[in-house]
Amino acid sequence: MISTTPAQTVPEIAEKALAATVYLEIQDSNGKTLGFGNGFFVKSNLITTNKRKNVSLNIEA
Repeated sequence: MISTTPAQTVPEIAEKALAATVYLEIQDSNGKTLGFGNGFFVKSNLITTNKRKNVSLNIEA
């Protein structure tokens, strides 16, 4: 079966990927940075990191 869906362009792919990418910074109660990293959304409230850790978010609007 041949797909009739047009292929995405590189800019279209990059736009979607960048929108899902996050920077994480972990701080102690005094605001001192303890660590940082990056990851991407796999669900609207779930991020996976480059260290293969899953971070569940409790986001309040």
